[in-house]
Amino acid sequence: MNLIKISTEKLYQNLYIKINWLAFTLISIILVILTKKSLSIVTDIFLLAFITIIYGFYIKKVYKYFVVFASFCIYFYLFYKFNWDIFSESDIFYVSELKKNYAILTRGFNQYLLTKIPEKIRVGEFVKAIGELEKLNDNGNFWDFNFNKWLIDKNIIYELRNFDIKEVLFKDIRFYFYNLESSSNRLALIMIFHNKQESNLYNNLNQLSIGYMLNISGLYLIPIGYFSQRYIFKNKSWYKKWKFILYIFLFMYLYMCNFSPIIFKVFLLMVINWVEQNFRIKINKISKISLVWLIILFWNPMYIFNMGFIYTSAAILLIKHHNDKKKSTMIILNIILINAIFIPIDAYFNYKVYWITELQQLILLPLLFIGFILVSFFYIPFLNPIANFVHDSLEKLSTFFVKYNVTTLIGNVSIVWLILYFICLFLLTKFVILNKKIKRLIYFLLATSITISFITNPIKNSISTIEMINVGNGNSFILNYKSNIFLLDAGVGPMNNKNTTPNYLKYRGINEINTIFISHYHTDHYNMVDQIVKENNVKHVFDNKSNIKEINFKDIFIYAFTENFNDDENDNSQVILIKMYDQTFLFMGDSSKKREERLLQETKFIKLIDKGIDYYQVGHHGSKTATSDKFIKTIKPKNCFISGEKRGRRQFPTHEALSVLEKYNCNIYTTGGLNSYKYYINSKEVEVIKKELF
Repeated sequence: MNLIKISTEKLYQNLYIKINWLAFTLISIILVILTKKSLSIVTDIFLLAFITIIYGFYIKKVYKYFVVFASFCIYFYLFYKFNWDIFSESDIFYVSELKKNYAILTRGFNQYLLTKIPEKIRVGEFVKAIGELEKLNDNGNFWDFNFNKWLIDKNIIYELRNFDIKEVLFKDIRFYFYNLESSSNRLALIMIFHNKQESNLYNNLNQLSIGYMLNISGLYLIPIGYFSQRYIFKNKSWYKKWKFILYIFLFMYLYMCNFSPIIFKVFLLMVINWVEQNFRIKINKISKISLVWLIILFWNPMYIFNMGFIYTSAAILLIKHHNDKKKSTMIILNIILINAIFIPIDAYFNYKVYWITELQQLILLPLLFIGFILVSFFYIPFLNPIANFVHDSLEKLSTFFVKYNVTTLIGNVSIVWLILYFICLFLLTKFVILNKKIKRLIYFLLATSITISFITNPIKNSISTIEMINVGNGNSFILNYKSNIFLLDAGVGPMNNKNTTPNYLKYRGINEINTIFISHYHTDHYNMVDQIVKENNVKHVFDNKSNIKEINFKDIFIYAFTENFNDDENDNSQVILIKMYDQTFLFMGDSSKKREERLLQETKFIKLIDKGIDYYQVGHHGSKTATSDKFIKTIKPKNCFISGEKRGRRQFPTHEALSVLEKYNCNIYTTGGLNSYKYYINSKEVEVIKKELF
């Protein structure tokens, strides 16, 4: 018994010594923040209880850390989880962000979206105003950039409607700073004022997956600080003591940038390093990073949903300092490791592998560094032409890189294989593994995770399917016959993402398209075609004026029924009927009841539908102008697919259309602005398209 007691006490002491309690507190706080995505109160209670018990074992020694954790939990649950608005009665708002198409206003701990922007509103103003709150929904396609979801991840959950400013009360320093935004220094507009939306340079770097290089970050600030300290102020003892004055200016810029997490992180690291130097305090690397992120997350817990947090966390966990290596060797090893870290993350978020990103960064970095120094003096007019020359050089160079980039489209990468990959990489970089069998197993699992990530989508794409993509009140269907892709319309409705189908093709790892059929020339049926043609290898595009009658491709027989004499463009829709194996698929475009009637008078059409329709795209989004009783009775559809939603005056599908379809026992599937559907041709099964685990 004494032996057990002694062993337990020893284990207790060892755990206390080995645990970095600052890092443990940070991890605990991150786990609490992640409950923002969870609707289960049971999960929250279990997590809080588990963490509290761990603190409880050592409470006398770690009570300070527990106080920090408990304080954060109270703050987070009140103002972020339950969104308590203590200033709900106030009519004073602060303009914190102003973009071309929207503004972000702050009231207390809460932020609000404003899309109808008053003409004279400016960043840095405190305004007295009235308005109504409408909760944002994050409905959308998981493979797309979802603006509302992006806002909700920043804890902006309401939009201000009918917003009316009564008066401007006063202005803070940010107002005067952003009034300088009219500067002719194009690089300053991007790097200092974050005016990136219409920048070709920013768009180019984003296509290269290195848009973050235009952020003012440690990439530029740390080398300048190092150079200044080592060479300019090397023997100036006063510099070490009074360097904090420079940090005051950096803090002012941090405030101007609304506490951007990237700059915030660099600022805090610099301040901590200054404290270490002047007060002879030594803080280890893990504690330093933990302290920085604790402060940042207390300021804004939602920063963990920032992409920078993901990349930074991965780099911190995996990049290793090799004390036994030469400096040049260490740099090369870490460049290789950085690629091994960032390439899979880029592949997960962008569905592509960027093979030469690091090389492109090395080439661009000197120019960007010069640009950063120049934009620091944007208020000196005679330097602006030089800065603009650097901007234009960067734009031309990045355009060249985009044109001749080396990438591989692999499609969706499973989070399971990504986690396995990083576990293996972590074990190989952080531990010396002497057992050869274990080492081989880790290498095998690493290779397996990479291989499966590359081959998964080609295997899935070999299955024959028809997919109806959620494009609002638009039309976009994808027929996949053993990796041969046919698009039946490629349009998106108003107020929806115009890259939806191009992004879905990337998600599926598809960049080869056999044929695109455009039913007619209403934008909601073709406004994504140009983007698809630009990004993919498309063999054929046929519209309603192509006068095609029949196309045969292996086991697929495609028949086109066209009219071009109607005043109503809807009735000029190219109706596509497809015979495949023993099934028949019918795509109506926006054909009306009049067009349906004329189709029933065509002998060829009647002969082709004699066994009924297995897959039916309901005409005109389920409008009452289409779907006649006679037509549905004749074609006998088994599965009816409606691409439409109830938005504004377009309330699709209508009760009239649904009633007719229900009368003839058709299985009805409607996108409704929420769902996309996949029809498996061989099994005739239908499922909602969801993000796949594997």
